[in-house]
Amino acid sequence: MPRVFLGVDCGTQATKAVLRDATTGAVVAVGRAPHKLIARDDGTSEQDPAWWIDALRTAVRDAFRGDTFDVGGIGVSGQQHGLVCLDEGDRPVRAAKLWNDTTTARECAELTRKLGGDGRVLELTGNLLLPGYTAAKIAWVAAHEP
Repeated sequence: MPRVFLGVDCGTQATKAVLRDATTGAVVAVGRAPHKLIARDDGTSEQDPAWWIDALRTAVRDAFRGDTFDVGGIGVSGQQHGLVCLDEGDRPVRAAKLWNDTTTARECAELTRKLGGDGRVLELTGNLLLPGYTAAKIAWVAAHEP
């Protein structure tokens, strides 16, 4: 049974799975499953987290194609700055707001103002606040979906 490493990337557009030979690093197989996107003119960019799980199953199944491998390790990467709100049972209560959702621009500006402006935020954190960052998303949900 060939030994492989499984790499998985859950990106904005799709989940990809790749099997690499553990000795040579050669790509043995790949699988891919696209994601749907909830996009609106107001800057909304969201996905149902259940779609990611379905895509993961499909991409990995496609990569394995019914073959048997000895999986020596799994590496996972994914989108940054998304917000998945969970209930007490760890179930999503709404679609995930993605990194490129800009409906949060007003909340981002307000957070920046409350923290003393761009200069102070930069001094405190080493970064400016951007609408795509999670803090603005949390503020948006609190204001619009309490």
